[in-house]
Amino acid sequence: MASKALTKTTGKTKGVRVLIVDDHASICKMLAYVLRLEDGVEVVGETGSGQEALKMAVDLKPDVMILDLLLRDLNGTGVLRKVRSLAPGTRVLFYSGCLNVTAIIECLQARPDGYVDKTEDIAVFREGLRAVASGKRFFSTLPATLLDKIDAKNIGLTQREAEVMQLIAEGKYSREIADLLKISPKTVEIHRANLMAKVNARNTADITRHAMRNGVVE
Repeated sequence: MASKALTKTTGKTKGVRVLIVDDHASICKMLAYVLRLEDGVEVVGETGSGQEALKMAVDLKPDVMILDLLLRDLNGTGVLRKVRSLAPGTRVLFYSGCLNVTAIIECLQARPDGYVDKTEDIAVFREGLRAVASGKRFFSTLPATLLDKIDAKNIGLTQREAEVMQLIAEGKYSREIADLLKISPKTVEIHRANLMAKVNARNTADITRHAMRNGVVE
């Protein structure tokens, strides 16, 4: 699906259906308030869950998903990768205050349509939304600087291994992980063994420390 065109009338956007994904309720409400002041922008949904965001993207087919990088059950990079296949018509603009450079670089390597740091003025966010909704890419100062330095190096973990690592770090047991990812507990254990070997982890605590160092969980 082609991106919706934007028209500018008194600096406002038109014709954009937006889904907000941020696990801080106050940020969700603030963004929803700001966007409802924009001419023609429709906020079609809000959620703080990465898994719920995927379901809403399929059901609601928003033009733009505004996505935080650190979420409760599936981080923003994981959501981005899945949205590409589940809702290919949805463009993704990250709006995040993540300070972990490794996590931001991993996100940028997944090729989002835009990334605005939360320290930027709200006017930069509006500019980013206009750009992404019109089919362009937009990156504020910090991610743009990192984007220039990315060398396409493979981070090492597969997408599924990264998802299992996040859920382990959040304290989930193998059966819970299997239910969330819709795979068997045996498959979870295989992914666990593979990621432990790749990150040189001896136990769950080592996996959790690695996840925290790399910005997978807070």
